Amino acid sequence: MAAPETIIFQAWEAYYGIVGSSAGALAGLQFVVLTLLTEAGLTRDSGETPSAFGSPNVVHFCTALLVSAVLSAPWHHVGPPAVAVALTGLGGCLYTIAVMRRALRQQGYEPVLEDWMGHGVLPFLA
Repeated sequence: MAAPETIIFQAWEAYYGIVGSSAGALAGLQFVVLTLLTEAGLTRDSGETPSAFGSPNVVHFCTALLVSAVLSAPWHHVGPPAVAVALTGLGGCLYTIAVMRRALRQQGYEPVLEDWMGHGVLPFLA
């Protein structure tokens, strides 16, 4: 018989399958869009603005894919996936700080409140 905590993971398996596959597709699509913009010469700066506001979207999608994969794996105890997700969250907090530094440094776009909330405050809280 499976442990009660692994039964919880099994109940969410379809959700993580959908979220993970969607995140993988959206991350790939974001790479295509950024490549096309660069090749078409539509970026006006040295790459700091896409690094501050485009790359976090790719990292978010890849993180959703990673968490979905971790939580969809057949774990026997809740400890190892909890550690993996906690380390992912810690990495996300550090990455959010780096993104905010990039957003302050870039000169190609003047961020508004929604940018600070969507790329800094909310990701850090999550």
